[in-house]
Order: sequence, then C-alpha cells, then structure tokens
Amino acid sequence: MATRDLLVGSLRHRAGLYRRVETRSASDGEVIESYSLIGYTRARLEPLNGREFFQAGAGQAELTARVVLRYRTDIDDKDRILIDGKTYAVSAPPINVDGRGRVLHLMVTLVTDGVANG
Repeated sequence: MATRDLLVGSLRHRAGLYRRVETRSASDGEVIESYSLIGYTRARLEPLNGREFFQAGAGQAELTARVVLRYRTDIDDKDRILIDGKTYAVSAPPINVDGRGRVLHLMVTLVTDGVANG
C-alpha cells in the first residue's frame, strides 16, 4: 500500500505547507493570527467517498479529502496546506501509513479564509 502511494508521477501537486503564527500588536497587545510558509512538497489530493467521510467522524457537510505526501516530521493538525490555489486545514494528526516513515496521510477540510487569515 505505502509504496504504491509514492509511484512516480502520483504526487502531481506542488503543495505549500503553512504554520499558524501568533504575534502581538505593538500598539495595544492584541493577538494577531497569520500563517507563515514552512516549505513546499509534492502531494496528491484524494477526495474521500461517502463511507470514508462518515468513518472519519465528520458531522457536517464540508469538503473533506486526504493528502498523500512523503513522510515529514514538521506537520501537525494546526497547519494548512495550499494545493491548486485552494487552502485546506489539516483536521487530524498526520498518519504515518506504514509506520516506517515513508508515507504520510493528512485528513484535510477546505477552508474559505485562505492561509492569510486565522
């Protein structure tokens, strides 16, 4: 399963990985949330079918997908990923598919406010 996920050409999207950053305003100390680029990677976006969507525990109707990429240790469930001009929020902890550090699955949901806003 895991080696099939990384066949040549299967990771066809260039994906930007973004981390949430909180800073304080100098004038009034208000917390300002933004997203900062942490890197690029190759990935594949797979929309989930109805059964997988239900099993993932989704209670409301929203676009949910799986992002497949090479294993990384710098992604968590507070990050966002930008693929083909659409921003997705990582909605669950990353899954190390085979336990050997080769393939990572991210469960994501489409967000409407992009990576610039919190």
